[in-house]
Amino acid sequence: MILLQKWRRIMISVNVVNNEIQKAWKLLKRFVQREGIGAEQKRRRHFLKPSEQKAMQKKERVRKIAKARSKSPT
Repeated sequence: MILLQKWRRIMISVNVVNNEIQKAWKLLKRFVQREGIGAEQKRRRHFLKPSEQKAMQKKERVRKIAKARSKSPT
């Protein structure tokens, strides 16, 4: 079950049924990855100056454009 609210923390809970811990763990990892919690934590680990953030965003845009161009058939 995922409870999301705008501007609030994300609370994720997974129920373990019949001692299926591995299945619950996979489900939890899938939720965390889908919501981008790990990437958010990694991004917030260290402070980035605004200029560094802009440079990182520009680099990401260039990478996405190049990836889209390589996938296009033309």
